[in-house]
Formats: sequence, structure tokens, C-alpha cells
Amino acid sequence: MRGVGAVGGQRRGVPRKVARLLRPVGSATGTIVTWYAALVVLETSYRLLLLRFQIRNLSLVALFMTLTDTLSLLLTLHISKAHSRRNPGKLPESSGRFAEISGRFAEVSGSTRVGGIGLGVGIGALGAMGLCAWGTLNGGGSVDIRRLSVIGKNALDLAGMVRVLIIAPLREEILFRGAILRSLAARYGFIIATLLSSAAFIALHSKSEMMSLGLVSIVSILSSIAYRVSGGRLAAPTLAHVMWNCAVFAQV
Repeated sequence: MRGVGAVGGQRRGVPRKVARLLRPVGSATGTIVTWYAALVVLETSYRLLLLRFQIRNLSLVALFMTLTDTLSLLLTLHISKAHSRRNPGKLPESSGRFAEISGRFAEVSGSTRVGGIGLGVGIGALGAMGLCAWGTLNGGGSVDIRRLSVIGKNALDLAGMVRVLIIAPLREEILFRGAILRSLAARYGFIIATLLSSAAFIALHSKSEMMSLGLVSIVSILSSIAYRVSGGRLAAPTLAHVMWNCAVFAQV
């Protein structure tokens, strides 16, 4: 009877072990869904406010857009901190190849921070060139760098540019790299955490074409590596993200 009871206890223990193993993934999924839903509510409220009061002045529209984006950034910080409190853990120390790469960057640049920033710029430049090349070869459009200039444009154009080139990269990197990747890496290791967080990041951009999704995947994984090499600093992946969005913004 004891043997039967032991086997039954082991069987009941398996689901518990699986549940504990998958708990960080469930927590990360819940955080991402909550964050995305909050952004949708904010954006919907912003648009309804414009319609309700029939605001047509471009400067006022730009002001409300800026306020909405500022709130979304603060909300992202709050949700990311809450996730980190629920899932405490540090990014694992670099070892093996990562430690070697970090050391080389530190020797060349004087610090892993500067080296990571340089790596982020390099990754962003490669991703941007790949995206621009794909858009040109695919016949879907060309690149006009003048679209990145807001001189002489109205306030709404400037607010939209700030949203695409600054607010969006900051929001996504704070959440996906600063909170989700860090917490998953503490539980599963850096490689699995990178694949899981990149899959979530790709799902967020699922409306893109397959080739663009492929480039997003590569840039996301390389940005995670830059985040690790630079000692867990968000400057590297954020710069890569900004340069990628610059290329998207310049597509016509």
C-alpha cells in the first residue's frame, strides 16, 4: 500500500513541478497582455477624447498625443517594476563566450557600457540596412531620409516622430528586455529566455511581412545579446531599436 501511495504521490507531484516550471512564462505572458491592454485603453481614450470634443487643431492633437505617450511610458515603467517584484532575479553573469566578448569590448572601449552602446548602434545599422534593402528589392517602396526631418512640419508630425522613434523603443525595451528577459533568464538561463522574450516581441509585430518578421527576429536576438554583453544596460538594445524604427519611418 505504501508503494501505491508513493506512486500516486509522484504522479500528483509531476503536474506541480510542471506548474512551477511554467510559472515564470505564465507571469511574463500575463504582464505582456496587461501592458498591451493598458496601451490599447490609453490610445482608445485619446482618440475618443478628440472625437468627443471635436479637437481639430493640430497643436492640441499633438499635445494630447504627447500626454498619452508620456502616460504610456510611465505605465510601462510601473508594470515592468511590478513584474520584477513578482519575479525577482538578476541577469546571470556572463560566462564562456559572452564573458570573452564582454572583456574584448571593455578592452577596446574602456567599459562594457560604451562597448554595448557601440554594439547596439551596429546591430541597429545592420537591421536598418537589411530592412531598406528588402523594401527596395521587393518593389514595395524606396527610402527617403527626408522623412526623418521635421523642420518646417507641424507639431503633430513632430509628436508622431517622437512616438515612433523614442517612446515606442523605450516602452518595448523596458518591458521586454529590462523586465521579461531578465526574469526569464534568472529561471531558465539566457538562451531560452532570449528565445521566449523574442517570440513575444515578434508576436507584438506580427502584422509585418514574413521577411520583415525574419529581420525583427534577428535584431531582437542580437539586441538581447547586446543587452547581456553590456552588463544588462538598456542603452544598447534601445539604440538598435531606434535605428530600426528610423528605417521603418523612412520607408515610402
